Amino acid sequence: MDEPSCQWEGSSMLHLIAILATSPVNTYPPAPAPTEERGRAADNAFWAALNTCDRKHMEATLAPDVEFYHDKTGATISRDAVATSFMNGPCGTTGFHVRRELVAGSLSYGPGGASVDV
Repeated sequence: MDEPSCQWEGSSMLHLIAILATSPVNTYPPAPAPTEERGRAADNAFWAALNTCDRKHMEATLAPDVEFYHDKTGATISRDAVATSFMNGPCGTTGFHVRRELVAGSLSYGPGGASVDV
């Protein structure tokens, strides 16, 4: 059985390459890069929710797989577990309440938009 053959003349091949090179490909816009402004807004939203013990808004600021590490209680993993911990701890303890107010210049950003309270 003879193999099918395909012969391209030079200009036909160049036209095909030009068409393929300029044709839309399934491209998707890149995910927005974290910015300092977005980081500061997220930081402010989380702490505003915690300061007022607003579980709904606190959860809205946390990723589903968030990990929170405390020096005494250790790791708390998941949005629900972290929110529950805050609601039962600082928000649920009579006579004890956490309030965080950002000190100017104490929040810095590193590579990839990571924020660090110093």
